[in-house]
Amino acid sequence: MRNILLKISLLCLPWLASAQLYNDGSIIAVSDSNGQLFVDGPLTNTNAGELTNNGQLTMSDLNNESDATLQGNGLYVVNGNWNNAAQYLAGTSTVSLSGTGTTEVATHGNGFYRVEISKPDGNVKLLSNFVLSSVLANFSSNTKIDLNGHTLQMFNVAMLLGFHENSYIMTGDNGWIGAQLEANTTTLFPVGYDETSYNPIEVSTNDTGVELGVHCLKHLYDGGDNGAPFSTDAVDAAWQLDCTDGAILDVKTFWSAADELSFDRNDCAIGNWEGGTWHFDGSGGPAAADGNLFSQTRSGVSATGIIGVRSGSGVTAAGEQFSDASQLSVYPTPAMDKLTVSNAFGELRLFDLSGRVVLLQAASGPTAELDLQGLPTGAYLLQAISANGQMASSKVFKVD
Repeated sequence: MRNILLKISLLCLPWLASAQLYNDGSIIAVSDSNGQLFVDGPLTNTNAGELTNNGQLTMSDLNNESDATLQGNGLYVVNGNWNNAAQYLAGTSTVSLSGTGTTEVATHGNGFYRVEISKPDGNVKLLSNFVLSSVLANFSSNTKIDLNGHTLQMFNVAMLLGFHENSYIMTGDNGWIGAQLEANTTTLFPVGYDETSYNPIEVSTNDTGVELGVHCLKHLYDGGDNGAPFSTDAVDAAWQLDCTDGAILDVKTFWSAADELSFDRNDCAIGNWEGGTWHFDGSGGPAAADGNLFSQTRSGVSATGIIGVRSGSGVTAAGEQFSDASQLSVYPTPAMDKLTVSNAFGELRLFDLSGRVVLLQAASGPTAELDLQGLPTGAYLLQAISANGQMASSKVFKVD
């Protein structure tokens, strides 16, 4: 392999091939829109070097570092990693991520105009936040974007195109997609939690100036974003929304048959977690079939919080079971060996003061009896969870 050290200004390159390209503080310009520069290995722009691309640059890895500047309105074909640690001025350029295996993208906070994914295999892994002002287009059949704890932020009504059930954006535990919503226009967020879960969500609003963040949760939890995952009458996924204060959204959630946990597709509804409990819209309905996925819709959703899908009679009867802690009755208090609980359906959990579950029991009727024998004296928290995830709680004291 040979290194090329450029110390001159190249005003026009109709065509040039190189094994490697190392620009150490010089000025390189592919100034003609038909100009092409092919580098079989890495292209490194360093030491305050200036590289302007208005044609096409093709390389394995792109390294822009040490106060260098990369700019222009051309095409960058990257068959390896994109490592920007200096200044990248996107203009109206296109970056095509085309290599095999995992492609890592580090941006140094500099945004992209248009990005195309044309990989035959492997994922795209973000090493920093990713900002987009025009289009992120996917042309791959099986490539996913791993946010890796970072944010993909779309500005100026940027678009995501070409994503599907085998090629989507994985949020993982801490990744987010942010977008500016256009009033009366539906925006699709092609998201999933990991490699095995594709759970996109469509969002629309009548409001203007709405900025929305979307994140996928691995499960639908009884405590919103924590607690125990629901094991029945649930879609095993949830969506977290973070939006402009006061905005009201219409949402459409998607899932596959593999996500359904003892789920009644003909009687399901979207609920939202608010004020420490799950709230459903009061009526279940059939899910719609959307290709290989199923979907449910809901209007008038508060723009910040967690939403999920549950099914069965619990969706419509939740309000009849209990709506707040005042309806959960326990006696005697304090209790010795037995505790009677009334107005509780679903599952009963007794927590000690460290947050550990010390007793778990199903409540099959309006009254349940808990056996407290063997438990130490002291204070406990009793939590009752209805079939659709609504919760009520009461403090309990155990004495000898």
